Amino acid sequence: MNISFFEEFPTKQNLDKLKLIDFQIKLFLAAKSLEEFNSIKIKNKYVQEVVYWPILKEEEGYWMSPFSSGQALKRTIRELENKMIPILWDAELPWKRTLILTNLIYFFKNKKIIKNFLRNYKGEIYTAEHAYFNSVLRLLGLSFNIKKLKPIKMIYTSMHCFPLVELNKKISKNKYIGLGVLAKGKLQNEKIIKLKQLERDLSLCKKYLVQEVILFRLSGLNQEYKKIIKKFV
Repeated sequence: MNISFFEEFPTKQNLDKLKLIDFQIKLFLAAKSLEEFNSIKIKNKYVQEVVYWPILKEEEGYWMSPFSSGQALKRTIRELENKMIPILWDAELPWKRTLILTNLIYFFKNKKIIKNFLRNYKGEIYTAEHAYFNSVLRLLGLSFNIKKLKPIKMIYTSMHCFPLVELNKKISKNKYIGLGVLAKGKLQNEKIIKLKQLERDLSLCKKYLVQEVILFRLSGLNQEYKKIIKKFV
């Protein structure tokens, strides 16, 4: 089973955690532009691939959704024209919730722009998606029924109490699973996962032959987490 990492804040301090990595991983790095992403130098032979995770400015929505700034979405899409680099499309409701109202009139236009991009982009596209409410998420433009996409279902058991039966069901149906959290993200309201909880989640992923687990996020990695992770790589 492949185990990889998200890093939402790729500072030198956070990327220094790569010193703990002695197994092959994929790294999903957030950046506000392709230029910023390309400026981040990763020096670790175990990092097989670095995936561009585009984000927006807070006032533009931060995450990629039809409620975000249309100009910002177009800017991100334009810089990826004729590119084939792997990307992570992180579709969530905007950081500034007021954008849901102010950008509502552009919702269908933005949704169409996003879907056209996801259908036509030549490189690999991973999508970060919640594990539940698929029909609602698709209606809101936060999930997409496009065959070429590689949806990562986010199952953060440190934040949500999933009944074990449901947890088994969700993990068994997906190739890519996001687990966590090892460190807090943008919202700063996440609860850190316990060691036993992470070991259980990884065991279930291995049981159901999940192709890849992506852990949120690299900066929270320590020797205790690593000891558990190494059992499954």
